[in-house]
Amino acid sequence: MMGIENFPEFKSENVRENCALEIYDAKKTPWNEIKDDIMRIEISSSGEKPGLDEEILKEAFEDPASIIIITKDMGKNKIVGFSLAGPAAIAYLEDYPERPTNDDTAYIWDSAFEKGYQGHGLIAPVNEEMEQQLTKRGFSFMERDVANDKKDKDSTTEETYADKIRKNYKGRIIKEESHDSEYGPQVFFRIKLKKPEENPKESLRPRT
Repeated sequence: MMGIENFPEFKSENVRENCALEIYDAKKTPWNEIKDDIMRIEISSSGEKPGLDEEILKEAFEDPASIIIITKDMGKNKIVGFSLAGPAAIAYLEDYPERPTNDDTAYIWDSAFEKGYQGHGLIAPVNEEMEQQLTKRGFSFMERDVANDKKDKDSTTEETYADKIRKNYKGRIIKEESHDSEYGPQVFFRIKLKKPEENPKESLRPRT
């Protein structure tokens, strides 16, 4: 369970209080209006270059099959983070052809926060909201690849992000597989989604 209670206390309550979630709608907010914010966040999160390039992100943000949760700092009126998911059956055909495709499975492509907003526990409500959105769209499982060679930015311990996934989704992890990637050592997880009635109240109020 990826509930807020499983994470350390926020380092700054002001950060949490100022932030809200938004379900991205390309019809209301075209890619061109947010691309600079998204690329800034991607580069800030990944380092000198983005983990996903602009062309890939543009295609994903414009794809109606994508599920995108945006975190906004309402006080500063700017986007500070996002999480991107889509049907695994589509993603794996091109990027992971060796993986079986399942129509009931979503793949989490990316979760990124601007550097100054990392380590404040903001990922927890995003993960909760993403899981709710996936179940609403009829998915039963989600899959993702996460780093297994460095400390999770949202952790106060030396846990990697893979460690945090194991800890918070234990009992619902169907498959776990370590592998190398262009981003370094990673772990692939297949996770059973909670039923709608199992989802707790959101920690950050979504803005739709």
